[in-house]
Amino acid sequence: MTGANSFYSKLKNWFFILNLVFTFLFFFLMSYSFSRPLRESITNFTGNAIIVITVYFFLFYLFYFLFVFILRYLEGFILYNRMHDKKQKFQGWFKELVQKEILTFSLLLIGVQVLYFFLETSADSWWIHMAVLSILVLNAWEFLPNWVVPYYSRHKDLNDKELKERFLKLAERGGIRILKISIYNDSKAKVVVLGLKHSRVLILSDAVLEYAPEEMEVLVALEIAKLRGGYVWKKALIEALGMFVTFLLVHFTLESVCIKFGFEFIFDIATLPVVLGLFFLFFLAIWFVVNYFKLYSSKGNDEYALRLSKTPEAFVSLIIRETQQGEQVNQAIYFFEKILFAKSSVSQRMMLAQDYAQDMLFENMHKA
Repeated sequence: MTGANSFYSKLKNWFFILNLVFTFLFFFLMSYSFSRPLRESITNFTGNAIIVITVYFFLFYLFYFLFVFILRYLEGFILYNRMHDKKQKFQGWFKELVQKEILTFSLLLIGVQVLYFFLETSADSWWIHMAVLSILVLNAWEFLPNWVVPYYSRHKDLNDKELKERFLKLAERGGIRILKISIYNDSKAKVVVLGLKHSRVLILSDAVLEYAPEEMEVLVALEIAKLRGGYVWKKALIEALGMFVTFLLVHFTLESVCIKFGFEFIFDIATLPVVLGLFFLFFLAIWFVVNYFKLYSSKGNDEYALRLSKTPEAFVSLIIRETQQGEQVNQAIYFFEKILFAKSSVSQRMMLAQDYAQDMLFENMHKA
């Protein structure tokens, strides 16, 4: 079973590489050949900038969806069902995929409209406005959970009084005040604590309810560790810095790259694949550096979570569970391990838990 999980995890790495290659290829082909004729054909029907941008982006997004659909199908349907031993029907998977794409398109359309408004009205400072807005949007999930989170997933309050009491006591030991505990359906994050000091919400994925209570406590303790160590604020700061650097680099290179592809104005919606291609390249490079901070902080979070939960067995059980689910790769491709995973390796985390268990044993022996 472990060998199969390792094989599927490596396949996911290669699918990630293929997604990068296909995405960059799509941006290049659109920039080189198809983007300008597409925009011109739309402007023949209307000169309204908002309508032109909306129709162009709809077709651009539709073409991209079709361009990478085979990868989505192989990874999201075939590979996912085999990894999780599911027998999901294609119609159900496709319907869910389309619903997610519609939501993503709607959110991105707003961003594209705002981007090209600033490109046209503030050619020299557009990148500052967009960086600030992006930072606010990026952190809205964590700092304004009561406003943002309900729009992303169906949720309900945790009714299990015993579990609720355990989590509240754990948070109290960690010096954190939890205002509410909610269960979210189909949430990708297993456990997360969102909000500011007096409005913090503990969110658990419904899948976590199948875990042992001790394992859930470890997950909650890991989130508390991030708050106690200032991880959330440090992460927000370094991500904000990374966002500013990314937009600044795009600003300095955009005009020259647009000229090479034959575009006259940077605020022409036909330049969208060039803009996205530059963001694509710089974002990967910058986030590779940003993720080093997350990796550096993860060991400290693990140590604090062990001290807070005092259950090294549950900590190890959780690592094994994650490994079996293929969420962390033992022999991942180095670059993608660094850019995708914000945790130490499985062996390092296991050794940390073993060392803590031995320390607990020695302490109990001295007390006796």
